[in-house]
Amino acid sequence: MEKFNIRCPDHYPMKCNLSQADKDYLMTPEKYKAFFIFQYREQDDWLEKTLESYFMQRTWRLFNAGKEGGTGTKFCNICRYALASDFGLASLTPLNYNVFQEIGLMQGLQKPVLYLLNPNRKEKLPFDIDDQIYIEHRNGETLEQGLDNKIPLLLDKLQLLSGFESERRERIRKKVDKLGPDARELLKGFVLEGYFFIPQAELVRHTTTNFGERYGQFVNELVINNFIVNEFGTVGTRKLVYSKFNENYRKDLEEILWE
Repeated sequence: MEKFNIRCPDHYPMKCNLSQADKDYLMTPEKYKAFFIFQYREQDDWLEKTLESYFMQRTWRLFNAGKEGGTGTKFCNICRYALASDFGLASLTPLNYNVFQEIGLMQGLQKPVLYLLNPNRKEKLPFDIDDQIYIEHRNGETLEQGLDNKIPLLLDKLQLLSGFESERRERIRKKVDKLGPDARELLKGFVLEGYFFIPQAELVRHTTTNFGERYGQFVNELVINNFIVNEFGTVGTRKLVYSKFNENYRKDLEEILWE
């Protein structure tokens, strides 16, 4: 389950260790799942029931941490819904610091968030949302109208993002699967050691020095699969070819190579 194959924000560098039963509970077949982020106390009485009704009518799933079960720490109980969700619904009124933390978690996971606020409360937000997707609601009717108008925008954004990420990840996975075990081990070395920018003529010598004699012959596998890319430069009248690790692949490789 790729959604849970991440380093734990609370116990870095360990990875998420949710039980299989917890994962099965979260990964149900609804088309869309959303994490409902809000302050329980002093909340508008129409907010929760309007959202629950809206999702129920569409057979989508709304994760409400206050009504869900699960094992683990308090942060783990929040993080699991962020991981399992496709997007977030965050109520900014009344203001709440835990809500801000959970929004930050969703942003860190690169998941879109739809913001909800009641302008009648006249609370000044600590950050600007003019460039975000948000709904101003004064009652259940205006909230439902806002959902009808803004949810399609959010889903368009979500489909574009998830489609791109899924295809990118699958392409990189196929490249990794083509590698022999030694080339794969060499690639791990490049990912772990960070950014390389080396004259092409020195690349085999560099890998031999850092990874051992037997790895020099496997550099070409990484070049062919675009894990190592070339750049061109000049020193005086000399033209040089530099080889470097392809940083565009880092995020996916960090997960694929250590699954």
